[in-house]
Amino acid sequence: MTNILKRISKKNRNAQSMVASGKATITRLVCRRQWSLLGELLRQDDPEIIPIDDAVGHPITSDLLVHFVCRFQAPISIVRIVAKTYPESLHCADALGRFPIHIACAWGASPATIQFLIDEHPVAASIQDNEGKAPIHHLCQSFVLNYQDASIMSQDTSLMSTSVTDSMLSIVDMLKTAAPHSFNLEDNDEMNAVEYALLSESDIKVVKIIQRACRDDWRERKKETDASHDALQDDLQRIQMDLRSQHLSSSSPGSSFTKRIGESTGVPITGKLGAKTQAARMA
Repeated sequence: MTNILKRISKKNRNAQSMVASGKATITRLVCRRQWSLLGELLRQDDPEIIPIDDAVGHPITSDLLVHFVCRFQAPISIVRIVAKTYPESLHCADALGRFPIHIACAWGASPATIQFLIDEHPVAASIQDNEGKAPIHHLCQSFVLNYQDASIMSQDTSLMSTSVTDSMLSIVDMLKTAAPHSFNLEDNDEMNAVEYALLSESDIKVVKIIQRACRDDWRERKKETDASHDALQDDLQRIQMDLRSQHLSSSSPGSSFTKRIGESTGVPITGKLGAKTQAARMA
């Protein structure tokens, strides 16, 4: 710990004090969005010397750290270094069946983060979680509500401002390439991406590009068979269930944390529970 203190920027006296007192856990720094200090600590020769979480009961563990930083709209540089330090997190699903890309799409992550997650684990872009939602559903349902401009969240005013609509258009294009079939999937509430986009009052440009993606996917699949629309939908759901079953069963064998994540902060939480959890992590 003394060596770490020596390496931390001398200008960051508060950081030195936090590390020395043992309060510099990864989860606490993430909740406070202290990205610069977190980056410094994780770039050390032995980053794992910094504790992940000191919460009593159900602490955050390495299995879902990428989920956790995506929940707090971490800059892409932080997402990359967390993924490099704790690579198992990229391929783990939580107790609700969500991979990092589900969390990122729900919580307004940047297009750069979404592309990174797709590149690292492409199949996750197609997988439905326990609620039947693929990443495109989370994007359309929650992105507008949770989006924060990157220049604000990173506290770097030099970053170019990107509107929520432009971000969504970029991400929709990424998901269309990575998981075209997911656009026509219905979740457990029989809702699809277009319906969620309308309910969340997404820009009409976003709605239209999703509608076109749905149309293009149906046309491609109709070329392969003369089956009815209902039969195609049933076949699509069957394929998705097989895909989900295969990857969820192998995503994190033996991980106790994935069984508890629904009780912690690795999945999107809002309202009183979200405020309570964040306050506890920052204490």
